This record gives sequence, C-alpha cells and structure tokens, in this order.
Amino acid sequence: MLNFGIIDAHVHLMDRRRFTYAWTKGLAPLQGDFTLDDVMRQAKPYRVEGVVFVEVDADKPLEEAEWVDGLADTRLKGAVVSVDLERGAAVEPDLARLAALKTTRGVRRLLQGEADPDFALRPDFLTGLKLLPKYGLSFDICVRAPQMPMVLEMVRACEDVSFVLDHIGKPDIKTGIAAPWRQAIDDLARLPNVAVKLSGLTTEADPLGWTPAQLKPFIDRVCERFGIERILYGSDWPVCRLAGDYLQWLVTLERAVADFTEGERRNLFADNARRIYRL
Repeated sequence: MLNFGIIDAHVHLMDRRRFTYAWTKGLAPLQGDFTLDDVMRQAKPYRVEGVVFVEVDADKPLEEAEWVDGLADTRLKGAVVSVDLERGAAVEPDLARLAALKTTRGVRRLLQGEADPDFALRPDFLTGLKLLPKYGLSFDICVRAPQMPMVLEMVRACEDVSFVLDHIGKPDIKTGIAAPWRQAIDDLARLPNVAVKLSGLTTEADPLGWTPAQLKPFIDRVCERFGIERILYGSDWPVCRLAGDYLQWLVTLERAVADFTEGERRNLFADNARRIYRL
C-alpha cells in the first residue's frame, strides 16, 4: 500500500441544498450530498492528503465555484470550475471573477455531450480558451473517444494553454474497441502542453463486471506514451460509485503500476497534481 499522502486530482462535491445536478436523475448511487469527509472515509486505509475539486455540471456554475472556494478546508487544494468559453471575448469578466478565487486552478467546459464534432474549434470557443493563460488557468478536457480528433486540433491551435485530459479520453473499454483511441492518445502525447488523468476507467468498462485485466492495457498505453511526468491519479468520486467503490479503482491502479519505482508512484499519486495544478 502507498506509504505517502495521495493528492486526488478529480473529485466532485455535491450539495443539493444549493444546486441541482440534472444529469444525476435516475442514478441511485449519485443521490444525496457528497463531501470531503466522504472521500477521506472511503479511501481508508489510504491517506488522501488533498483533492482537486472538478465542476459537477451544476445549474449555477459560478456560484458553485464560489461555494467550493468558501469551504475553507485545507484538504481542498484546488478547483477546476465551469464557464462557457464559447462566449468568446465576452467571457473574460467571468474568468477574472473565477481567477480571483483562491482555489481556482483551471476551467472545464464539458464537451462530451456536444453533437457538433467541431464544437471546440469554433472561433469564439478558441478565443475564450486562449484567454486562460492570461489568468493562470489550465483547461480540463472531458470528451468521449470519438471526439479525440477535435481535441487534437483544439490543442494544436492553443499551444500556450495547459491541458489536462480527463478520464484518458473515455475509450470504449466495455467493447474493447480501442484502435482509434490508441492512435489519438499517441498523437496527443506528442504535444507537450497536455497531461492526462488516470480516472474514470471503471465507468467506461462494464460497470457491473469490469476486471483489472480489462483496464490494464489502457493504463499501460497512457503511461507509456505520456511518461511519468504527465499522468495524474483521479478517483472521479462519487461518479465511480456507478461501477464500484473508491478503493476498487485506487487498488486496481496501484497494482497496475506495481513495477513503478517509489519516485514514479509519488509522481502519479501526488506530486504531478501538485505541479500541474500549482497546488
């Protein structure tokens, strides 16, 4: 077991007294509130030293960012917040407001549900995206594997932006159809301004019947292509509850990288998150 404190780079917190999360309707494991105490409790006997909050597609994203910032909990090391970058230059006042919060480290505008395969290549979206370095913010990419060609063009068009690919690009682990995803990962890994989170794999496999052996080739591909300096651990709590509990993914990933050195494990499970998110 890891003998150091973990930085979980992908945690969602929910407070239904304040916000509505329409996308969770009908998903029994995602009902109720989810707090930092839940993360620490679910991770035992591992020690989570800190987390990066990632926006939860709440109905009031700016207020969500301010709520998280006001939690005043030393375990909350940083936040990736939501803003509509497709507003182009008009989004700058909101970026300034968000960047002024002590926890804000990045932005995530969910792309996985957009039907337009070129949504992130629209001129206004790229204009908004290119404003992020001015405010010291990175961009979390949340897409499904078929959208990866768009992602490649987006990243190439924004070489001054720091990107983090969530959930390794959501490959179709359940069916095992991985060839297009593998090529996209290879291409994306050649771009130096991209890091990737080892997170969300269990929910892209069969939620009721995934095995560590199914996940291992995908983990290996990402680690081999991106290298130890550009990979981060994320639990995707509580979304991971759709396919198991917190420990199932953490233990699976630790065993998958059993041949890593102590220093490499520290990079994956803690130090890379500190550096990439400037915690």
